[in-house]
Amino acid sequence: LFSLGDVLDLVKHGGYWYPLVAPADRDWPGIVRLASNGDTVAGSDTRRAVTPAGALALLNAYGWGVDGSSASNPLLTLDANAATKSGIHATDGGTANLPATASEAGLLQVLVRSAPGSPSIAQIYLDHGNRLFSRRRDGSVWGGWREVWSGVEANSLQTGTGYQRLPSGLILQWGFTTNLSPSANVTFPIAFPSNIRCVTLGPVTSDLSIVTAANSMSLSGFTIVTNKVGTHNCYWFAIGN
Repeated sequence: LFSLGDVLDLVKHGGYWYPLVAPADRDWPGIVRLASNGDTVAGSDTRRAVTPAGALALLNAYGWGVDGSSASNPLLTLDANAATKSGIHATDGGTANLPATASEAGLLQVLVRSAPGSPSIAQIYLDHGNRLFSRRRDGSVWGGWREVWSGVEANSLQTGTGYQRLPSGLILQWGFTTNLSPSANVTFPIAFPSNIRCVTLGPVTSDLSIVTAANSMSLSGFTIVTNKVGTHNCYWFAIGN
């Protein structure tokens, strides 16, 4: 409802007279203009009303409310260090400061905990290979990326000869070899991608004079050798990445 003082003039339209009312503000009633989707995303207009479509456009601009059919996550092509507002971004090969070991395409989620003068910002990154990374920024300094989960389909094989992938990238492998006479070849359940860090052996015998050693090591296996001819069994354990 408007008082006569709010009516600036009368205008005729379609045979009817309509009151011309001043624009509304926080203190006075009046005509309300609707904000465009662009105005809503910009967030600087203080007089126009937001429509449901504008609210959805604002959510989509920060990666929220995206269903993949009518909208997509905003593409972050320049620098992950500059992503400091809450939201979800799509990344590609042009995005800098992502995890060095991650594949190019992925999704970057930004979480912000407000604090006067020194907000805490966390980023969670899921790459195209389903590897999950995280890091945080306190003040103006970003911490390093840490891999939280490798995302591969098979992270472990828990059998007599098996392996376990760790979030850090380390891989543990183990097994049991029979009939060392005087050597036996061992093939790892999975090949180490880059390095072997350690191989240890545990012969199953009461003869303390028996010595075993790992020889001819490669990313896919090694050879167990012993100092005595005969039928010996041996546990082995390897660490690599």
